[in-house]
Amino acid sequence: MKLTNILGLMSGTSMDGIDACILKTDGNNFERTGIDLIFPYSSETNIMFKTFEKNPRLLINDYNFLKKLELLITHDHILCVKHILKNSAIKPKYIGFHGQTIFHDPKKRTIQLGNAQLLANQTKIKVIHNFRGNDIKNGGHGAPIAPIYHKALMERVKPILPSCFVNIGGVSNITYWDGNILIGFDVGPGNALIDYFVKTKYDLKCDFNGKIANLGLPDKSIINRFIKNNFFNQPYPKSLDKFHFDYIFKEHSFKNLNNIDAVCTLTHFTIQSIIYGINQLPQKSNNLIISGGGQHNQYLMKKLKENINSIIYKSDEINIPGDMIEAEMIAYLTARSLRKLNFT
Repeated sequence: MKLTNILGLMSGTSMDGIDACILKTDGNNFERTGIDLIFPYSSETNIMFKTFEKNPRLLINDYNFLKKLELLITHDHILCVKHILKNSAIKPKYIGFHGQTIFHDPKKRTIQLGNAQLLANQTKIKVIHNFRGNDIKNGGHGAPIAPIYHKALMERVKPILPSCFVNIGGVSNITYWDGNILIGFDVGPGNALIDYFVKTKYDLKCDFNGKIANLGLPDKSIINRFIKNNFFNQPYPKSLDKFHFDYIFKEHSFKNLNNIDAVCTLTHFTIQSIIYGINQLPQKSNNLIISGGGQHNQYLMKKLKENINSIIYKSDEINIPGDMIEAEMIAYLTARSLRKLNFT
């Protein structure tokens, strides 16, 4: 397979839009085309996301709700692709379609909503999809699926090994590479708990730059209690759903916090989860490369640097487009799927 233009489409667990980019790749090598964008979900789709997040355990089994939401998600992806096709001189040969994750449990099922056949019919481009489901069928955990691409990125920027990628999306995950061993696993909550709380209490999409957390004080007793959750003691590989820790909102001592301290406490829960995950690795990491929405949270980044004895970069600082890594990854995995190469 020659280097081929592939359109990667990714929407993470934060449900904040569709990341899209055209990557020229054969599944080993890659070249960026400069064609990328974050395409917003429609207001109707966002309303259904909010409805789902209020009661995910009930609606996950509501067939009619899920089919309607899937149609909306697919329609938004179709609009995204048509926008790119209209405005780009480079045309993709394939589309890598991740869909929208709404539930993930490697022991039960993983659900990415999106109708790949409808997307292919409407765009007249072959669509490769079901990356997480296929990973589980082949003995993986379905998440994270980025490590093989993180490794390719590290081989390009050449940090001193061992080094790590830490992706802080809705869930935080880590990729470790020392030149011989590639390890990837979810480490705990990322932005999901923080985002949900500030949406509920402040009607904000997120805690921009960590401004709210910066005004508060973390409740260390709550953090210490939650870091004892059995998930953290499980050996890797491991993965989790973004709602795994949402019982914190019902916890009596958390409910008694003022809103500012609550945001600060949730942010430090994310930080401690990352630290705990790093401490499980075989060797100390010389460098941490931070990607995902969390890299824009200045308070979170400051506290990571204060508490981790490694050189920490935002991915954008070393010429890696942090907001497009996962869309690039889907394009990269599409090429690997076409060549029947593994994801590890």
